[in-house]
Amino acid sequence: MEFESTGEQAEGGGHVTWPSAMSFFMLTYLANVVASGKTSSGFKKTHLNSCAKALNDHFKCKRTGEQISNHLRTKKRKYVRINKLRSLSGALWDEVNYVISLDHEHYTSYIAVPLVLQFLFQYYLLVFLLVGLIVCPYIAMQGP
Repeated sequence: MEFESTGEQAEGGGHVTWPSAMSFFMLTYLANVVASGKTSSGFKKTHLNSCAKALNDHFKCKRTGEQISNHLRTKKRKYVRINKLRSLSGALWDEVNYVISLDHEHYTSYIAVPLVLQFLFQYYLLVFLLVGLIVCPYIAMQGP
């Protein structure tokens, strides 16, 4: 089975899609590196390159150690966010479906509000740019 994606390059450039089977393989491989005692303070370039080689051999794809590192960083960010949600007092963890459930109050506090703030920030940025374009030429015409 071969996984290819648009823009996948052997040099590491472009956007790469990571199917869940590939992510699982990568994480399992790196967990085995830690379990074997070969590292205790992070992964060296040789660990990432050997993971890329094993992944490429198994899935017949073209991943680099740098792409492994970037994907690992993405997984770490998601792990931190998930743990933050799981640690909320109102959060429920469903062991069967692996789902975090939040009551409405927590949902609006932690999920919905940042989306609204993101929208408002984009709106205010647009207003700021428009006002800046209108005010700046007016100030320039006034002179010193």
